[in-house]
Amino acid sequence: MPRVVSELRCLRCGYRWFPRSPKQPAHCPNPRCNSPYWNRPRRKKSIQDAKTHRSRRPATHAQAGKIEPAELDWLEENAAELGRYPGEWLLIQGRELLVHNRDFSVVRAAVREHKICSPFVFYVPTAEESNSVTI
Repeated sequence: MPRVVSELRCLRCGYRWFPRSPKQPAHCPNPRCNSPYWNRPRRKKSIQDAKTHRSRRPATHAQAGKIEPAELDWLEENAAELGRYPGEWLLIQGRELLVHNRDFSVVRAAVREHKICSPFVFYVPTAEESNSVTI
C-alpha cells in the first residue's frame, strides 16, 4: 500500500522538503536557516521596536527620509556617464568606480584582490538589451 507523505515548509525561510521519517524534524533542513522554530511563525514586531530598529548597513546620508549607500549615490551622480560603459560590469566601492569590464571574471578577480566582503556590482545594458522585456 503506498504511503502518503506531505510536504513540510519552514515558516521562517520558506524552504520546502519531504520528511524522511514520520517524526517531526528538530530543525529546518535548509543549511542557511537551520532554525529549531521552523514550524512556528515569526511574531510581528511591535511598532515601538520597528521605530527603534536601525539598519545594519551604514548609510552615507539621510535626506527627505531616504537612507542610501554611497554606491547608489555614485550611480545617481554619474547616470549620464553610464553610456560610456554599455554591456560592461561596474564594481563600485563607496563613491569610486574600481573596475569596469565586459568580462565578469575580471570584476570577480578585482573583488578578491581588494578583499571586498559585500561588493556592489552593476551591469550597464546595451541598447539592444535595454529595449527588451524579461518575463
